[in-house]
Amino acid sequence: MTVNWAFSAATHGMMSQAHALNNIGINIANVSTGGYRRTETQFATLLSRSLDHESDLSGVRPRDFQRIDDQGLMVSSARDLDVALNGKGFFIVNTEEGGSGKTYYTRDGSFQQALGSTATATNNNLPITINKGFLADKNGYFVQGFAPNASGAFPTTGTPQSLRIDQFAFSGNNQPTTTAQLHLNLPAGDAINATRQYSIEVVDSAGQRNSTNLTFTRRPGIGQWTVVADKATQIPQVNRLTLSGSVEVGDQYSVFISGNLVTYTVTGADTTIDTIAANLVAAIAADATANGIVTATAAPGGVITLTANTAGTPIVFSAQANNSATPTAQVNRIAIAGGVNAGDVVRATINGTPVDYLVLPGDLTVSDIRDGLIAAINANGAVNTAVTASSGGVGLVTVTSDTVGTPFTLLSSAPTDPGGDTTATAAAITPNVVGVSDNAAAVATPTEVGPVLQFDANGQLTSPTSIPLALNFGTSTASLTLDLSLTTQFDGNFLPFLYERNGFANATIVSLKFDSEGYLSGTFDDATDRRLYKVPFAVFSNPNGLEMKNGNVFAATSESGTATILDTTSGFATFQVNTRELGNVDLVDEFSRMIQVQNAYNSSATVFRTVDEMLMTARDLAR
Repeated sequence: MTVNWAFSAATHGMMSQAHALNNIGINIANVSTGGYRRTETQFATLLSRSLDHESDLSGVRPRDFQRIDDQGLMVSSARDLDVALNGKGFFIVNTEEGGSGKTYYTRDGSFQQALGSTATATNNNLPITINKGFLADKNGYFVQGFAPNASGAFPTTGTPQSLRIDQFAFSGNNQPTTTAQLHLNLPAGDAINATRQYSIEVVDSAGQRNSTNLTFTRRPGIGQWTVVADKATQIPQVNRLTLSGSVEVGDQYSVFISGNLVTYTVTGADTTIDTIAANLVAAIAADATANGIVTATAAPGGVITLTANTAGTPIVFSAQANNSATPTAQVNRIAIAGGVNAGDVVRATINGTPVDYLVLPGDLTVSDIRDGLIAAINANGAVNTAVTASSGGVGLVTVTSDTVGTPFTLLSSAPTDPGGDTTATAAAITPNVVGVSDNAAAVATPTEVGPVLQFDANGQLTSPTSIPLALNFGTSTASLTLDLSLTTQFDGNFLPFLYERNGFANATIVSLKFDSEGYLSGTFDDATDRRLYKVPFAVFSNPNGLEMKNGNVFAATSESGTATILDTTSGFATFQVNTRELGNVDLVDEFSRMIQVQNAYNSSATVFRTVDEMLMTARDLAR
């Protein structure tokens, strides 16, 4: 080994320390660079064996280590597109708009808009060509994220995409209103049929904002209001009337339909309450005014349903039942027909007592027989205290109960009829009616042209707490459920407190901002805020194994492992909005390291100078 070998250790030492000083200088220069990751230099012993006639070499060589997994300093920012990851992970970027370029990873969340390809949009109903704008990092690389799927949910797995954020990126996107909530107070002191109105806005099927007026009407029921939307698909009002009571001749049932009176009087042909209901329905159908307003149908149990012919038109509806004013005595009839032959016997059996009349030679007609039978009945002491007989017409004997409420039985025949051509038959004309006062016509709460809101004694809405609205705006529609659960009925004023809805109309982006969950939201010119994208982050099993590229971005390597895409629910990191992450350089450590490296450099330089002096001395001695 020659003296020249001593130069090797010193030279390598100075070169290695110079390399370390260079890295320290770069670190210090990038202390405020967003997402920068410092490089630390360590040293390894350099050994070599003799080859042929070459002497052994020795010294140190530098080895650089990227401290990528150390987090940098967080500083606040006034830019809404500045966001930082607090924890592990990297933003994902791609060099191409369509995602076909190289994928890099960065900690620098100071994003901006970068131009991409062109597209056609509509502005003021005129087609225009625009340059697409995408969320990008400072290198112009496209930030990757997830757009919502068809159901509005943001996926957390799969292949992310570039995030278009120019003004017209969502101008054609809309979501019709499906749910809304209204909170207001309806005055408890309002008079019956008093109305209150409130206008609500919805997004229709065409993506346009439209409004409909809600009309609240105070109803006769305690704590009841109806609500109708003027753009709603109207429904016909339905009313129900239930008849009840004893079936008695002379009773009357009446129904008032928007001021028009229809009455039916019970006759002897009515046998059940259902028969009376069917006849009242027929009377309504026969009334030209009433049947132009409603359609009546009968159902078992004496139920009559009245359905408005015109949907959305309210009906003033009431009913009453009048019991017959005077009780009616039982009336039966005997009809005598056939030949008139002397010696015939015509019999009337009343309450089991037979009363006979013998046809005389002077009886020439059935009316003669009638008169004879009448006289026989009225002269019979066993039956004339119960009934009275009278003429009912040619050959007709009318038998009437003497006491209202006391029924009788009547049979008639011709037990002796030599000629075989004389008949006498009995039939009931009017049953015994005593006039029981139990008739009623009960009116059920009608279905209004809109739902009926029911409030309890405390002014709280009990049912329904939500109502469906099917709105028609001519060329577009909207179907939604309106939540009214917070609506109250207190004394005081008509006070709207809150109206909220989902859905959004066609609109253009005004501004963008991140939130703590990694969502990129936009404020639109229709004054709505919408979540547009969800920005995930990538984690690696060995982030220090990533390859550093120009622009403070990193590429995956076999040492780093493959990227795993996560979001904030994983717990690996959270998003800090209006925040920038600077380099992970600690100036105190860097300057301390600089002093150490400088001293090591000086030591190597001193060795080099000493060896040089020794070599010069040896040279001089050799002379």
